[in-house]
Amino acid sequence: DKRLGDNVRRLKGNVIFTHDESVMQCDSAYLYSDTNSLKAFSNVRIQINDTINIYGDILDYRGNEKTATLTGNVKMVDPQMTLTTSRLVYDLNNNTARYTTGGVIVDRENELRSVFGLYNADSKEFFFRDKVVLVNPQYIMHSDTLKYNTLSEIAYFFGPTTIESEENTIYCRNGWYDTKNDLARFSR
Repeated sequence: DKRLGDNVRRLKGNVIFTHDESVMQCDSAYLYSDTNSLKAFSNVRIQINDTINIYGDILDYRGNEKTATLTGNVKMVDPQMTLTTSRLVYDLNNNTARYTTGGVIVDRENELRSVFGLYNADSKEFFFRDKVVLVNPQYIMHSDTLKYNTLSEIAYFFGPTTIESEENTIYCRNGWYDTKNDLARFSR
């Protein structure tokens, strides 16, 4: 499409791209050959290593950097959890996802909300910051900074933290909570 620039291709229909081990699908896209990048629109899906699927309305993919920025109704699904946010940056080099506009993570028993989140898909660890709220059937935790592993289901909290249940209200500045085995350690 010469209106968009030299060496720009406009693709419509069931569009599928592959890059290394990742597959990207969408309804339409612009492929920028000179910069090894693409913009994809509508029903965007990225499948990474057969375990992670990311969905969104718009994808901006930079092939040289191997980064995917998805916006609009973003949902990332892996076998342990589902993350929803409005904007997600996925680094395929490091297998990490990052959001800074607020996100919600849901696993088997927990729902976690925060403004900032970083997810390492290899270690299955999340790092959350700013207005972190973890809701479990037995308690609600408010924290400034939290690390959570979706495999072990252990939450590590740093900074001012309040945990409220029917029986207790706990305030501390450091500790961990094993949500699966109902074990905890609090300090400060």
